[in-house]
Amino acid sequence: MINLHNRTNLKAMSATVVALVLVSSLIAGSGIPIGVALAKGGFVLDQAAVTGTGTVFEGSVLESGKATPSVQLKSGTVVTLGADTKARFHQKEMVLESGSGQAEGGKGFTVTAGGLRVHGESGLVLVRRDAGGSIAVSALRNPARVTTAQGRLVAMVGAGKSLQLAPMAIQEGRAMAPSRLTGVLVFKNGHYYLTDETAGVTVELQGVILQEHTKAVGARVEVTGITDPTSSPASGASEVLRVSKIVELSKSDKEAAVVTAAAHGIGKTAIVAGVVVSVVAAGAGIGLTRTAKAPISN
Repeated sequence: MINLHNRTNLKAMSATVVALVLVSSLIAGSGIPIGVALAKGGFVLDQAAVTGTGTVFEGSVLESGKATPSVQLKSGTVVTLGADTKARFHQKEMVLESGSGQAEGGKGFTVTAGGLRVHGESGLVLVRRDAGGSIAVSALRNPARVTTAQGRLVAMVGAGKSLQLAPMAIQEGRAMAPSRLTGVLVFKNGHYYLTDETAGVTVELQGVILQEHTKAVGARVEVTGITDPTSSPASGASEVLRVSKIVELSKSDKEAAVVTAAAHGIGKTAIVAGVVVSVVAAGAGIGLTRTAKAPISN
């Protein structure tokens, strides 16, 4: 039998163990400090109200409210959030759950939103995510790459350009969604290529149907096909597209076809890797404000 004295000791030991577990959990939950957030107004950082400045840890969640907080990371990246934005921060990544944000500097930093990853390559990238899951990406000074979570290239956003990307709803287990691209058909070193005029991606085209369209080389065409993940693309292409349909849109040469497309604003939508890519109107920016940098302490 356990006497009263032993019961008291067991209770004390249990309380000590619980306290140690709680302390360990708090310490583990705090993570590693990776930067500083600051704003003129108040914001919420890891479910705590903050005014002015707060420390950002690995995995911290920041909710901007009506403020536009700026986060200076130790990696050198500076992130500014728009109002009514929620984002999770990591040393090399920001996960944009809602709202808008811009990231500048910091080689290797990515912005993840709506299942897509935006790679700014040390430039200034603006990303906005809407309630439906689509995102708008603007690249300033340097191009930006957009990939799927698995690394498939979806779009190349040119410097000063903006694209809207809307992932299609595809049921798990179904066949890969067909891609639809528009551009000039090129034959080089024994391979067929096409660079989509909207998404900016270059793919190698394969399939017996190409033999029926050899005269279309140099013309502007629309192709539909399925990505072949088992084939390695030729040099200069991001993937191999098994073409099932080709529609010739222009019989002009390459230069004239590109000029015609630009002049008439046609072919401004593509489907790449299950993502609908379209052009955002010129001048449509996110409009974030910039805040002063704060020193980061260890």
